[in-house]
Amino acid sequence: EVNTDFNTLNRILSNSKKNYFLFGWANTFHAPEIDFIVRKYYPYLVEVDSFFNSGLTLYSKINNNERSYKNSIFFSEENSFETTKWNNDSIIRNTDFANSGLFSSRFNDKIEYGSTFSKKISEIHFQKNSTLQISCFVKGNVANASIVFSVDRDGSSYIWRSVELQPYINDVESWNQAFMAYTISEELLPNDELKVYVWNPSKKSFWVDDIRIQIVK
Repeated sequence: EVNTDFNTLNRILSNSKKNYFLFGWANTFHAPEIDFIVRKYYPYLVEVDSFFNSGLTLYSKINNNERSYKNSIFFSEENSFETTKWNNDSIIRNTDFANSGLFSSRFNDKIEYGSTFSKKISEIHFQKNSTLQISCFVKGNVANASIVFSVDRDGSSYIWRSVELQPYINDVESWNQAFMAYTISEELLPNDELKVYVWNPSKKSFWVDDIRIQIVK
């Protein structure tokens, strides 16, 4: 499971005391989630060396080289559920548990779809070759639940992707961070609509907090 590997990578990096991290890959898909997770701890990209179907990337915690740089963030929004910002917020806001603040969003046997972020492509600078990054904190039984994003065009889904939350769970009694990333190769139109939400098809009981959405390049 790729998601399980992401979770392992996140745990390794969270405990690392080193100033640099070298990531290498070969003969496999180089998922955009990797760069997303690594830059949470090592925000600066120092050097990239590519070969045939393989590559090396050097990251740093500090900007001590004129060649190192951070991702350019074109759009960023976070929902911590302290106020009602997105569709469905008022229905699922809950004070049982919270990763930050006082509120989170509660899912149960009556809640299949979570709060929905929705914006026109023209409002958020989302375009070909940029990367959508989504993270959230989850707690509880998230079996079969997923982070979902879609790009809708003329009333139907032009792009639809999901990532299961379960592989990111280390302890159901604690808050666990999940990640999703997707680099756009499709052509987008200004009136296309980006939607992001958590889907709970099995109607399990769990909590979601601190959903962050970024578009980077």
